[in-house]
Amino acid sequence: MPLSEHNIERLNHAKKLCIRGIKRFLTFILSHVGLTLAVAAYGMLGGIIFMNLEAPFENDQRLQAVKAREELTKRFLQLADNVDVSNNKSDWSKKAEVMLLDFQEEMYRLTKESGWDGMGVGDESKWSFAGALLYAVTVITTIGYGHIAPKTGWGRLVTILYAMLGIPLTLLCLRNIGSLLSSCVRLIYKYTCIKVVEQYKKCRRRMYNSRRLKYLKVMAARQGLDIKLLEGRPEIVIEEVEDDDEPNDTECESRSPTPTPSQQTLDIAELKTFASLTDMNDLPEESSDQEVRVPLTLTFLMLTGYIVGGAIMFGLWEKDWDYLIGSYFCFITLSTIGFGDFVPGTSLDSWSSQEKNIICSVYLLFGMAIMAMCFHLVQEEVKLKCRRLAEKVGLFVAEKNKSMDDA
Repeated sequence: MPLSEHNIERLNHAKKLCIRGIKRFLTFILSHVGLTLAVAAYGMLGGIIFMNLEAPFENDQRLQAVKAREELTKRFLQLADNVDVSNNKSDWSKKAEVMLLDFQEEMYRLTKESGWDGMGVGDESKWSFAGALLYAVTVITTIGYGHIAPKTGWGRLVTILYAMLGIPLTLLCLRNIGSLLSSCVRLIYKYTCIKVVEQYKKCRRRMYNSRRLKYLKVMAARQGLDIKLLEGRPEIVIEEVEDDDEPNDTECESRSPTPTPSQQTLDIAELKTFASLTDMNDLPEESSDQEVRVPLTLTFLMLTGYIVGGAIMFGLWEKDWDYLIGSYFCFITLSTIGFGDFVPGTSLDSWSSQEKNIICSVYLLFGMAIMAMCFHLVQEEVKLKCRRLAEKVGLFVAEKNKSMDDA
């Protein structure tokens, strides 16, 4: 049965709405907020997946360690009942040594091959949601501490697939967030530091001009020059008087229809200064369309402040960490080097709070955004300096000079 024109129009309208909805969804996903939410959701999804894949296996390894310890205790008790230590001490020692070697091999196998962390069944799991979330963040940010890794085949396979999709998504998000933060820093720098400096210079210039103007008016009054006539500069003409004795002499005479004897010659330099001072307040302000440049010193200070803040936080959490180790860990982490020699939460007396694990994950993600912002600002500054150096050397002509030559 052929469709009517009304139904065809409805289908076309529905198709257009569907396409428009897909475009809006993609635009939102590719925006700053959408990308940030996507990375956050992707990280939490990874935490849930890795927790479900690795936590049961970790619990099994802890159970095996407990069973091996109980088995060793049972065998020692049987040996004590069957062998008289006082009469046959050497035989008892040999059998005890064999049992200890078996237990040692079992512990080595559980630790080296199965990844047992030495914890008991009742201890907190490394693969809790917070621990798995921290692992997922280290994967998609390419930090990779190495203190925790999947031990199951499915966990390793999912890590590969998870990283293949998560790393590009995270890098794209960090790039956009870094660009946004750099724009915000430039805006704040423009309306705080630059505006304050401009207002300070303007205030000093007005004070200087005011003092200079008073001085010139006093000088004009002493020479009998009319102040009103001086301020109305169209009535004053500056002429150079050629004289054999004084070739550089200048004379200021009035073309007023009724010149008065009090109007005398004023020094041309002072007159020019007076003319420039009267127009000083009418000078146009500097163009605000020029791109604001954030100094490299301020950029490095922001990065250093973030690292120092992280060092203080981790130094308070970790009992055996000083501020130097905390700073070292923060820099190694934010630069994505990730040696893994110092990792929060790995020592026996360290913090094990789930909330602090989540705070650490947030610190890493936001720190990566700060690093991207700093790299963006430094890149712009270095490009500008290299361009100016190339212009001075003569590798290429500046755009302003080129446009003037074309005109």
